Amino acid sequence: MALENGLDKFKQFRYTIDNIAMQKYQRLAKIALNKLNFKEDAKIVAILGSRQVGKTTLLIDFSLDWKGKVIKYLGDRLEDALLWKGKFSDLKNKLEVAIGCPLEKIDLPVLLIFDEVQKIPEAFNNLKILHDEFKEKIKIAISGSSSLSLLHRTSESLGGRVEIVNMYPLSFTEILSGAPRPLWMEKSRMDFETIRSEALGFSDANERAENVLDKALSYGLFPEAYLQDNIDEVKLLHQNYHQTYIEKDVRDLREVGNVLDFDLVWKIAHRTCGQILNYTNISRETGLAFNTVKKYISVLIASFNVCLLPSFCKDIRSRLVKSPKLFSVDIGFFNHCLNLYGKANLISSQLVGRTFESLMVSEFFKQERSYLFGGEPYFFRTAAGAEVDLVVEQGLDLFAYEFKYSEKVTNSDFSGIRSLMELSKGRLKRGFVLSRQSHAEKFADNLFAVPWWFFCSVN
Repeated sequence: MALENGLDKFKQFRYTIDNIAMQKYQRLAKIALNKLNFKEDAKIVAILGSRQVGKTTLLIDFSLDWKGKVIKYLGDRLEDALLWKGKFSDLKNKLEVAIGCPLEKIDLPVLLIFDEVQKIPEAFNNLKILHDEFKEKIKIAISGSSSLSLLHRTSESLGGRVEIVNMYPLSFTEILSGAPRPLWMEKSRMDFETIRSEALGFSDANERAENVLDKALSYGLFPEAYLQDNIDEVKLLHQNYHQTYIEKDVRDLREVGNVLDFDLVWKIAHRTCGQILNYTNISRETGLAFNTVKKYISVLIASFNVCLLPSFCKDIRSRLVKSPKLFSVDIGFFNHCLNLYGKANLISSQLVGRTFESLMVSEFFKQERSYLFGGEPYFFRTAAGAEVDLVVEQGLDLFAYEFKYSEKVTNSDFSGIRSLMELSKGRLKRGFVLSRQSHAEKFADNLFAVPWWFFCSVN
């Protein structure tokens, strides 16, 4: 029954690597998990995320702080599979033996962890019964290496009973801060003197932040890749992830008719990271039907491989680009698809600006999707070419962010933000250019340049 006994050597290694990351960096997903607090009416918690982001380790780490008894199951362990495929009455008896009392008489809530639960489809009905009858006594947390399969199973069998915690690769907030919390929108509302003072207070962290950025540009931010010191090992990790994702996560999905065709879309999606999503071009390049391409992109989004940044078009009387931009959740796959590893190679390829933009957009997604602080992200581009990399709508207010890899910000870097300010009729409250410039600088009322790490909770 113990989860650890069901792990093979590779999973033990994966757990060791993820545990190092968990100990070294406090994960935003753990903060979100703690925030749920498993109240009396709490739902089943499902940890969703791509492979190798540390979902299993998160649950094990969370269980160490649990005050009551913890029971762990593993979906690919034969003994557990047979138990959860059986009758609920048999499962209840086994649970009572493990806990040491009838379920009705549990005093201190029990934490039940079920990893790789999607591998036992029959388990979901038993989970539903267990939750419905004993949710005050037993708190359930589930996860799996295939988040797409897990999402299907939970929506079909556990509708209305599940609270989702999203988990992503490492964020800059997690790496640069000992006690991270999502500060993006909070800092966006600061007055300039506070911004300048905070940036000065963290100026000694600039060199460390630059080293982190250099490594992220080259290795990506999957925990195992980021913790490597050997670029060849990183290449192998990305290659293995790609192969495992296609062969294990995708092959059995009803939405995917042909895995080789899907693989073509996977490669094109990551290769065009940071660009306008054009289904017609992908259809033409792959020879696949337009609707098939749309379906495959939806699978990539649901499996935490890519994310879409929609165009901001609300109440704007101007010709705008309305198609979304597509971003890799981890820039390592962009490097993998182009075989473009190392800062020097990125700079010589003239793609480092696009890579930097992708990292920063991904950082916002990780903070917002992990903690849900209420900001809707967009990008902005007019038909004439005025563009803003990230626009966040919070209530009636807009905030604009431009990302520049340069070490010096100039007045012209705010041109897209000024266009949006003019067209949005007073809704734009602040505009920021984030760059490798180490200090904050005011260019006009509510137009500020800040170090790229300013919104990443540096300490």
